[in-house]
Amino acid sequence: MHRKGTAAGILMLCALACGGAGPVQEGGPAPGPATSEVTMAAPAPGHYRLAGDEIIFSDEATDEDMAVLDAHPHLKRIAFSRGPNARPPIRITQRGLAHLASVKHLERLHLADVPVPDDALAPVAGLADLRELWLDFNPHLTDRVLAYVAPLEGLRVLRFHMAGITDAGLLLIARLTRLEDLQLGHARVTDAGLATIARFTELRTLDLQYTGVTDRGMLHLEALTKLRWLCVNGTAVSGAALASIEGLTDLEWLFAARTNVDDASLARLKDLSRLHDLDLSQTRVTDAGLTHLTRLKSLERLRLDDCAITDRGLQILAGLRSLKALSLRGTAVSRGAVDAVRAGRPDLSIEG
Repeated sequence: MHRKGTAAGILMLCALACGGAGPVQEGGPAPGPATSEVTMAAPAPGHYRLAGDEIIFSDEATDEDMAVLDAHPHLKRIAFSRGPNARPPIRITQRGLAHLASVKHLERLHLADVPVPDDALAPVAGLADLRELWLDFNPHLTDRVLAYVAPLEGLRVLRFHMAGITDAGLLLIARLTRLEDLQLGHARVTDAGLATIARFTELRTLDLQYTGVTDRGMLHLEALTKLRWLCVNGTAVSGAALASIEGLTDLEWLFAARTNVDDASLARLKDLSRLHDLDLSQTRVTDAGLTHLTRLKSLERLRLDDCAITDRGLQILAGLRSLKALSLRGTAVSRGAVDAVRAGRPDLSIEG
């Protein structure tokens, strides 16, 4: 079958599949700290929207707009909205983020795609009520920022997609054992970092895509028995890694595209009775391994793009009655075979 869609569209789908907030926005170097001589203008109401205990800044917001936080210390949520024609990057600097100190009872802070340096987030350390911290798509962040996150022992959600976090940095937040959602896609985390992550036994969501994780590190995931969503796309894990997660019976989403997972290892998934989303694109899976997947009676969405799947494999999968969406882009499945299955399974959407 022939691949359809643009490269940009494929990148967007990959980002959405593994919890990314969207494609990486390219910008210049992170702004430096402000000097005391700078005079700030008044906030522009058109650059933010207030509703109850929430404020949402537009992508045109500036440091001057952030001053509105001083007048609203009751706020519980702060976020930035990226429009379809947004011009990267968002123009908030360390000077603007200093106003976070005014909202002592903030619970959710979404700063995705705001390219500030580590020290700009120093005010976060004083937000003891914070439960969610989103810092996706800021490649300027390093382990240093985790020193400001470490005091937030009530944190439930921590997202660092595309940041330069390492194993050493994870040790700084080892006490955040209430974490339920940790996203570290494209971080410089290795197997040693997973030893720290294993302490976060309340985790439901874990993103490790394009990190340095291997089969050895995956052994640490056995402790994460509440995990429901796991992404290891683009890592060096093989089929042996599936043995480490076969006991995670709450797992509902598993993304293992662009790994070395093979046919024999799919037998390890048989006890994941709640699994409904599975991505094995660009792996070593062939028709021979698909019989193992027919045991997954809750499976609804399956992606096998660029795998060695033929018409025979499609026939095997057509027998999985729970399946609602199947992606077979870049495979050897024929158009005739697809049409035949569609005729018998009008409830099954097949892409490719």
